[in-house]
Amino acid sequence: MSRRSKSRRKSLQTPPLRTLKVGFTLHKLGHIEPKQGTFVVDVGIKIRWGDDAVQTDKDLEKCWRPEWVLLGTSEEPFVRDDTLERKDDEVQHYRRVRAIVEADLNLRQFPFDSQDLTLRLRFPRHRKQGIEAVSIGKVEHEPRRLGDSSSTLEYLLDKSSVVTEVLYEGDKFGEENRKPTAELRLLLHRRPAYYLWVVGLPNFLCSLVGLGTFLMLEHGDRMNLVLTLMLTVVAYRFTIGERLPVLPYLTLLDKWLLSFFCLYAGAAAECITVNWLGPTKLSRRIDAFALVFSLTFIVVGTAHIIVVRSWSTSTVLCLASAASLICRMMF
Repeated sequence: MSRRSKSRRKSLQTPPLRTLKVGFTLHKLGHIEPKQGTFVVDVGIKIRWGDDAVQTDKDLEKCWRPEWVLLGTSEEPFVRDDTLERKDDEVQHYRRVRAIVEADLNLRQFPFDSQDLTLRLRFPRHRKQGIEAVSIGKVEHEPRRLGDSSSTLEYLLDKSSVVTEVLYEGDKFGEENRKPTAELRLLLHRRPAYYLWVVGLPNFLCSLVGLGTFLMLEHGDRMNLVLTLMLTVVAYRFTIGERLPVLPYLTLLDKWLLSFFCLYAGAAAECITVNWLGPTKLSRRIDAFALVFSLTFIVVGTAHIIVVRSWSTSTVLCLASAASLICRMMF
């Protein structure tokens, strides 16, 4: 076989290079499951390209269409719609899928956390498919299903943070092996109202009730109240743990509840000390000091978490120092 015939045969086998334009339509963002580390998304994927071989609708039956996969899906996506049509002298392939996608959730600021979810679309064997480049088109979404005030979802979508880009991965083995990947990033903010009302408010009120410990005369009743409050904190922590995965770090809510637990432990130690001293002037001063210190720590600490949304060792030390200073000024 001559060189001319070989080169001609090779040119016939090589598909023409095309530039794809990828667009996303977010129809619905479903439940985010922290324990499994997944989220449900209903998304429409539009891919457009130019094809001189397609002049009429009949040509669509034998038209080339690109192959792509969604990365990080825990199971095969459910296809709800799959159409191919001519639009503005281009071919458009639209596929609407419902997929369960794996997510790397950061729960350090729980329940004030924000999640950065990523949906990645990859074109495998893009050179063999004849794909030269991939560009990002428009991102659309249905406002009734995403991020509106009437939504029942636990998270709200920040529409201004919808980011799309094209990555070329795998360049370790050269330019030819780089795989174009279209990436859609969604930034979501949790609605903390449920946890504030169901967990935060009861524990805050219990801590205020616990201040009565320093006003009681019977030391047995003091210890019973403190132990009851400590068990309440433990019970709430186990309830929250059922909703979250096993984490190697403490969440913001964990730190707040742990601070209350330590405060109750300090109240128990104060009760033992006062009981040992007996009804003296010093014991009454210790009760008054502990009452003002605990009240300042509870109120200012809770306000700090809600407003600043942070809780660290330095924060605890500053609160303790401020509470001690107030007590010294009063007594």
